[in-house]
Amino acid sequence: MSNIRPLPNIVYFPTALPARKKKKRRARVLVAVFLAVVYLAITFVSQELAMARLREREIELLAVRSSLAEQATQLQAEIDLLQTPEHIERLARQRLGLLKPQDGILLPVIVSPRR
Repeated sequence: MSNIRPLPNIVYFPTALPARKKKKRRARVLVAVFLAVVYLAITFVSQELAMARLREREIELLAVRSSLAEQATQLQAEIDLLQTPEHIERLARQRLGLLKPQDGILLPVIVSPRR
């Protein structure tokens, strides 16, 4: 056991980098930051354009929705009208030529002019 010696305490002190290496490192960091900023700007602009297109589409869809709601209201009014007995009777008289039993029949008389 006498051959075992304790390891010496090795302390490393940072040494200053040469000026060239500092400039290269700064240049790399600046390029990386610049590229990150450009990437984020492009992403932001593309997202804003997409949002503008979506807003336009939303306006179009809201207009379609309001016109469809108006059309649905008109159709519901027509359905309500078609279910009334008076309207059904009028349609039967107009389209089918039906009469009530108490109605009198009028025959058209065609008079030819005298010569």
